[in-house]
Amino acid sequence: MYKEIYVAALVVIFLGFVSTSSAKSAKYRWWKDQDLVQKVKIAKEQQDKIDNIFRKSRSDTKKLRTKARELKTQLNSIFGKADLDQKKFSETLIKFADIRKQLYIEMVKVKFKVREVFDKDQIKILLAEYPIYFNLGAKWSGKAGRPSKERKLKTLPENK
Repeated sequence: MYKEIYVAALVVIFLGFVSTSSAKSAKYRWWKDQDLVQKVKIAKEQQDKIDNIFRKSRSDTKKLRTKARELKTQLNSIFGKADLDQKKFSETLIKFADIRKQLYIEMVKVKFKVREVFDKDQIKILLAEYPIYFNLGAKWSGKAGRPSKERKLKTLPENK
């Protein structure tokens, strides 16, 4: 009796992990959200192109983030000493700022490449319904998720 309950509990826990992991992957890939796919008419080929763009940029950004963390640790170490070496601090700060700049540029390049995947009509819908996806200050993964109704634009943006 206890064995059956134990096995059933393990199965339920396992299924919970499986469903959570598959939902998580879709959450972080807004271009695969079924509501958005239907509304914007995103083709499978477009989704694959976007996946490839992110896959290619992932290793570069990972290296840059690692370097930025190392430099930030060095900055904290230098700044936290009683005898502050201003020259070393300034040099490290400049390196850190350069890495952060490179990370931002890489993020903008990725968003630009993703934008090129869509046609003009799709971009109009995305800008009207989901403007956060083309906001350079917004994250495309993690907590950003799908924008709330308050973040949506009321009308289509003017073409300039």
